[in-house]
Amino acid sequence: MVLVKVDVNQEKWVSNVPFFNVPKDHVSRFIVDFVDEFFESKWDEELDEKPGRPIFPRKTLLKILLYSAVERRSSTAEIGELLKYHQIYQFVADGLKPSPRTLRRFKSENEFLFEFILRSTLIKAQQDKITDFDHVAFDGTIAKANNSPYNIIKLKEIELLLDLLNKSHAEIKEYLDDKNNEKLRRSAYKLLTNKKQPLKEKVNLLTHLKKILKESGQTSVGLNCSDARWMLNKKNRKELSFNIQSAVDNRSGLIIVLNAVQDPTDHYQLISQLKNVKRVIGKYPDKISADYGYKTYESLKFLKDEKIDRYISNQKQTRENKGKKPANPYHKDYFTYDEEKDVYICPENQTLHYQRSYTHKKRQKRLYYTNKCKNCLVKEKCTKSNYRIISDYGDDLEKDMANKMNSKEGKKEYKKRMSTVEPVFGTLKTQNHLNQIQQEELEDIQAELNLIAAAYNLKRIYNIKKGDKKSWEEDYQKFIKEIEKKFPNVNLTTKIVNQKEE
Repeated sequence: MVLVKVDVNQEKWVSNVPFFNVPKDHVSRFIVDFVDEFFESKWDEELDEKPGRPIFPRKTLLKILLYSAVERRSSTAEIGELLKYHQIYQFVADGLKPSPRTLRRFKSENEFLFEFILRSTLIKAQQDKITDFDHVAFDGTIAKANNSPYNIIKLKEIELLLDLLNKSHAEIKEYLDDKNNEKLRRSAYKLLTNKKQPLKEKVNLLTHLKKILKESGQTSVGLNCSDARWMLNKKNRKELSFNIQSAVDNRSGLIIVLNAVQDPTDHYQLISQLKNVKRVIGKYPDKISADYGYKTYESLKFLKDEKIDRYISNQKQTRENKGKKPANPYHKDYFTYDEEKDVYICPENQTLHYQRSYTHKKRQKRLYYTNKCKNCLVKEKCTKSNYRIISDYGDDLEKDMANKMNSKEGKKEYKKRMSTVEPVFGTLKTQNHLNQIQQEELEDIQAELNLIAAAYNLKRIYNIKKGDKKSWEEDYQKFIKEIEKKFPNVNLTTKIVNQKEE
């Protein structure tokens, strides 16, 4: 096996040589130079030593897929067509024209390269002094899997099919002729009667699916995408999905980690994602910020032990940040906690004293109580009985975090998270279609996520170095000055200031 020879100077005659037609400051040149700088030649040399027909260089294929991801193209068929006539794609591909099948196979067989290139974007950012990764924000989102909600199979069906597959063809036919197939879901019936799929393959698949259901504790599993799990989406409906976890640098907006996990919630993800961040950038960040979903006693203790400055909101603060305060004025959120006296004070100025503690889901809960509700005028809005009880997680780590988040510094640091990680997910969902994953195997999904994250980082670094990402305030002020030049009698600046004061 030898490498396909690359025409570096693109000396083959074409109507317009792509190398000279691509603008000097085009993002494609930045990507080509970046891959040339960080790609290790040994990965292509090891292919050149093997016997067999010529193979496309990994470096060239990586350039093609990175540029395509920057252009938000994921279809290998579309990329294959563009390589035939699009001059910028021809420039990126060094004049080579790999087929869509070659690109797909390269994606599935070289997952390590996409993780490597993602790390390299972060090294590039450090070299160019764009960031030092001192503050990292964490967030998660649910992405729909490539599996129909009807193409599933349940544990009872798996056990029935395994039992049937051990019988002869005549016994299976007799079972189906007896209208017992009505007991089977269409997907299970289709699997049983599929003559193209070997018996051994069916048994192995069903055994694997049975193991998944017993380990996950879920009632059914997808036949297309068995790695997906049932999760609640934002519309509060269950879908076969993946939980996409991200860690984003606050200063630069670069993605450090973008992982697909099978846990339906974020509760136990913070520690594992922090370890992934350390594996990628070689250290834990000085500060982290995350929403309430990541708060557990184990994660708070881990952060304290590792001496990481932490900003994690509680439920009340999360509702405040989202502008979703409870409509009931006597909701727990409107009760004031006095740390010095260890009491809660209700909106009617009654005191709820500490009563007792108990353990709930391995966490300590504290109860606060008052029995002075009998003659209260707003009793019906506040409680159904003659007393009011409030419970909260009362361990020291929880209280310290709540107090910290109520401070001015805490609110300021947490605002940085909201303007850092959430816009990244918004961009990836709208432009890279992250809200629905096309791959089916978890390894392929992770490779795709690393490719998307690397392309996002490269475009971000390119824009920062080019200086195109000015703040909206600068663009706004420039626009006002241009208007005032054209219309000297109009003073927009004074009008805007007056409107703000009003």
